[in-house]
Amino acid sequence: MQIKILKNADEVIQKMREESTWFWPKIKSNDLDSELENLLNTHDIFCKILESSNHEQVIPNLLNNSKLTPKMSIQHMMRISDCSAEFLDRTSSYIKNQKIHELNIKIPNKKSFTYDIKEIDRQHKRLNTKTLLCADNNLLHDVMMIILFGSYVDEFQTFASFQKLNISAIVGDKSKIDNYLIKRYLTISRQTQGKKTVSSGTDVQQLVRSRIKKFFENKDYFSFVEGNRMPIMGTDTRGLEVDLVCSISNNTKIIFIGIEVAFQETTNSIIERKARQATEWYKKFQDEDHYLCYVVDGGGYFSRPKAFQDIVNNSHITVTLKQLDNLCKFMDDLYS
Repeated sequence: MQIKILKNADEVIQKMREESTWFWPKIKSNDLDSELENLLNTHDIFCKILESSNHEQVIPNLLNNSKLTPKMSIQHMMRISDCSAEFLDRTSSYIKNQKIHELNIKIPNKKSFTYDIKEIDRQHKRLNTKTLLCADNNLLHDVMMIILFGSYVDEFQTFASFQKLNISAIVGDKSKIDNYLIKRYLTISRQTQGKKTVSSGTDVQQLVRSRIKKFFENKDYFSFVEGNRMPIMGTDTRGLEVDLVCSISNNTKIIFIGIEVAFQETTNSIIERKARQATEWYKKFQDEDHYLCYVVDGGGYFSRPKAFQDIVNNSHITVTLKQLDNLCKFMDDLYS
């Protein structure tokens, strides 16, 4: 029997305003900090390779430098060109779909040449940051060719998206490889800023998980559900994917709780999407005797009162980061 949580949305929101973390909390992201530190520590080496190489030498020099790993080289190249893993994945799909096995490269005032694709034309795994950083040299060679010469590839000439892929224009020219520009891309590129946002969001999610784990320590009736899937929900046979999924095993059945975690310092469309999601999911959760909970925080939510109210009205409990104990107590009460 589903428990009906009585609440006044306006009162809940006002209380959340009073107990909110309005801006990104200081949660150290070791992976991101370490990655940026490594990029900054190796940028001079990367620049030297670009300066001392010609078009034929640059990729072998980047892949076979004792002081710069292929992983670091590809990270530098993606940032200097503002080329995302997602864009490279779409490029891989296009190459396979069009059955392209060689790239015809035509650089103005240079001799044209043909590059025989080594692996990306038959790459089956989705290209993302993880697969790129674990890729073998054949795949990295293909990716580096695209980033270096993409704007000059005849097969890509009808697409404006490839015009920024022209690192080859600065290879061998020290005056164009300026330290200010190289260091600048590490701190302002959309990839780095995006990674900071994604990392912050993931850190907040981990913080929520950690607090819940600590609260239920030594309580064997509580557990996190592997894969974060709500059973028998959604179109996927594995269940509906939610940020965090927990289960409470009482004497009669297993109760599943889905927890969505959202932090928005500024207002954007994500807030509206979360509100639509809550409206769509709430009845489905009720029908399955599941529980839908939200941890929402950040000043952005308070500037979208209608969306915020929709989330509160379409969840069993909505809390801020400072109110996580309320969420834990709510879940603990489901055991009795």
